[in-house]
Amino acid sequence: MVDPHAWRESTTSGRTSTRFRRRPAVEPTVTDIAERHLEAHVKLNCRPNTVKAFGRILRLRIVPEMGGPELQQVDNGACR
Repeated sequence: MVDPHAWRESTTSGRTSTRFRRRPAVEPTVTDIAERHLEAHVKLNCRPNTVKAFGRILRLRIVPEMGGPELQQVDNGACR
C-alpha cells in the first residue's frame, strides 16, 4: 500500500512523474493536413466525382511537390 503522506510530498516537491508528462507535439505535414481535409470535409460535402478529382490532384500534384515538410515550413512561394 502507498503511504499517502509520501505520495503527497512527492507530488508537491516540484517533480513530475514521467507517467504524466506530455509528449512533444509533432508538427503535421502538408500530406497529413491534405488527407485530413479530404476525409473530414471533401468526402462529406462533395459529389463523388469531385472527391475523385480532389484525391487525384492531391496524389499527383500537391503531395509529390510539397508533401514532406511540416506545415510551418511552407511559405507563399511554395504554393505558387
